[in-house]
Amino acid sequence: MKETSTLTLESIEAIRDKVEHELTKDKAIAEQRVSTILMLMEELMLVYRNAYGEQCTFHLESKATRKERIFTMRFAGDALDPSLDARAHELRHLLKYGQDIPQWSYENGQNVVTVSVPRTTSAVGVLEFCYRYADGEKHRLAIGFVVQLIGTGFNIAASFLVARLIVHYTNSAIEQAALAALMIFACIMLEEFTICISEWLYNKISRHVLKRVQDDLVGNVLNIQSSSMNTHGNAVFIRRMTDDAETLSTGLTDYYNLLIQIAGFIGTLVAVFAVSWELFAYESLVLVILYGIQTWRVRAMIETTSREKVAYERYSSILSEIIQGHQDIRALHFEKRISQEIDRRVQESNDRKKETLQQRWKYRLTSSSVLNVSDLAFMLLVVLMLAQSQLEPAMAVVLYNYHTRLGNKAVFTVMNFSDFTCQLRLAGDRIRSLIVSREFPKEYFGDKHLDQVAGKVEFSNVVFSYPVYGSLLRSGKVVLDDVSFTVEAGQTVAFAGGSGCGKSTIFNLLSKQYTPDSGAVLLDGQDVAELDKDTVRGSMALITQFPYLFNASIRENLAYVKPDMTDEEMIRVCRACCIHDDIMSMENGYDSLISEGGRDLSGGQRQRLAIARGLLCDSSILLMDESTSALDNTTQRDVLKAVKGLAGTRTVMMIAHRLSTIVSADTIFFVSGGKIIARGTHEELMKTCGEYRELYQAEQVAAAER
Repeated sequence: MKETSTLTLESIEAIRDKVEHELTKDKAIAEQRVSTILMLMEELMLVYRNAYGEQCTFHLESKATRKERIFTMRFAGDALDPSLDARAHELRHLLKYGQDIPQWSYENGQNVVTVSVPRTTSAVGVLEFCYRYADGEKHRLAIGFVVQLIGTGFNIAASFLVARLIVHYTNSAIEQAALAALMIFACIMLEEFTICISEWLYNKISRHVLKRVQDDLVGNVLNIQSSSMNTHGNAVFIRRMTDDAETLSTGLTDYYNLLIQIAGFIGTLVAVFAVSWELFAYESLVLVILYGIQTWRVRAMIETTSREKVAYERYSSILSEIIQGHQDIRALHFEKRISQEIDRRVQESNDRKKETLQQRWKYRLTSSSVLNVSDLAFMLLVVLMLAQSQLEPAMAVVLYNYHTRLGNKAVFTVMNFSDFTCQLRLAGDRIRSLIVSREFPKEYFGDKHLDQVAGKVEFSNVVFSYPVYGSLLRSGKVVLDDVSFTVEAGQTVAFAGGSGCGKSTIFNLLSKQYTPDSGAVLLDGQDVAELDKDTVRGSMALITQFPYLFNASIRENLAYVKPDMTDEEMIRVCRACCIHDDIMSMENGYDSLISEGGRDLSGGQRQRLAIARGLLCDSSILLMDESTSALDNTTQRDVLKAVKGLAGTRTVMMIAHRLSTIVSADTIFFVSGGKIIARGTHEELMKTCGEYRELYQAEQVAAAER
């Protein structure tokens, strides 16, 4: 594949499609890595487009070898190492965790970037990924391996001694047999001692790796864009953060254990070689055949096991939804429909599991058949050697003992190794995709920090459309179209308009949950895109229409935003939000436990408690997205009094559920069709904006009829 073009968004998108087609066709490249590779190449093209403009000349060449597929990208212009570009946030994230690290060079006035993608997934690559999480424990890993290796030495010594013991038995050498027995006992005890030490060390390493993996996953999951979190079911994240993390945490130690077992088999083979090179060659050939069968098995099972995991995630996901939505299921009486859906997903999961088991048993039967045939051939070969006086009877017994050590145990070890390889590769790919895949896009922030934020907000010619899932470039319908406004620090403003007009999107852009397609969002005169996370999120408290409360006490839910709050502060904000009396009527007051999501509270109680939590933040900007929609008029009026008391000390931005709640705002922005079509006080809009006047009057009529 060879392509030459400029770096317009259309040409980048076209090249991305062609690369995706080529990667998808190549069955030797893991499916889980395709999205990461596409994201990497797309980001590289965007880096040079931002640096040199869309007319920059770009060449792409792709070629495949037996081991890898190589993409060579050439960009005309001055020397620019993409990994050093301060604006390439996504690229830096990919370079931190990704496998496919691009190589950069500058040749003949062109930036040459090469991306090499292995054409077969490798357990070694996953082990390298695991090794990154073993920092601080690598010395224990080395000690454990050495101790285990010493234990294997004792095991091999015991094998040699068993052979001598059999010879002593046949020769009636009683004293020598007794001494050999004692030495065998000593070797076995020492081996057990080394096993205990190595397992203790490996257990500490696994716990350390598991903690680091889970900490990393939690951090990355909390950084995943909200739209992606909403798209995937809970089980997708839970399974990867638990089962897959557990598999990955034991990857290094399990691999070392298997290496040690293999070393033991090598020692036994050496013992066979010391007696008969012919039988050594035979045993080696059998082991190579068994290993080939298991390698074949792993390659075949990767895809079926992956499908099994996806099917089980779908089943687990609906179980989670049933638990969270049980009230709606009962209230709307669709238990039967939900049961049918569960049956369907259970059947799908069982079918995938059956497919995996059938494949596993097919290859197990093949291995067992090869092993049984090899046993028969070994016995016949020993008989032949005895008949030709090439072997003594005592040594025949010794060799049969060695063969039994190699036979079933070797098959069991090879099968474990293949299963381990399959599970580890899948776990590694699934965890890595959660960290770097475009399937789970992350939030990105700048590195500029503001010690103090006054709270001035500006939108300058902002255009925004929500991205199409899976691409940096493709966008859907424009939601905000050339929106500009300014909110001075300490002002109270409101946004009004019909459903879907773009009001909540303004809050999403301000809080950096999304980035505008063009234009700028400014905080105290600084582009939000350049500010760090602490500055952006630390200066704002967003209270939504449907707040989430945690399965903890009321006190703990409030303390999440301000761990050092005093009882006086807590009670003051709760009184202001008209929730204090409700709390004190509970059995344990502020120490009363709330159910997951706050389901045991009314909608109004949840909103009032969430507003109290937002007020405790002491942030410069308070964003209220229809956060009083569940309150009655009297309670809403009292809560808004507390908000109005912040005038001059905080910037308050509100999205109105009822226009009557925002009539006292300093400025009201009326949004329609993604544009701000009018702005002013309530009185001014009633005179100048027909749409606002109609909405307000309709609301007053509806209130009078109630």
